[in-house]
Amino acid sequence: MLSLSQRAGKLAVGERGCEMALQNGEAVLVIIAGDASGNTKKKFEQKAFYYETKCLELGTKTDIGSAIGKEGAAVVALKDLGMAEQIMLLECQETKTEVGGCQK
Repeated sequence: MLSLSQRAGKLAVGERGCEMALQNGEAVLVIIAGDASGNTKKKFEQKAFYYETKCLELGTKTDIGSAIGKEGAAVVALKDLGMAEQIMLLECQETKTEVGGCQK
């Protein structure tokens, strides 16, 4: 799903890109790598909360990077609601939680 979003131009990658997507109101889901630094996690959890955007901690920097064809990425933001809903649904099915309660 991340690679499809990137090909469609609906994915912001990296801290700078994600900050811009959040500030512009384009981001609908922020994904933070589980092995991102504590500062990065805290920063984007707070920004996502402030901009009322869903936030998931998912995979590793290597996992996210390989999905989008980059070396590694600590944070990405989806700008497409349909893609974001699919990722949240898949994650919630995998972790066996309800969609409304699936955050981390």
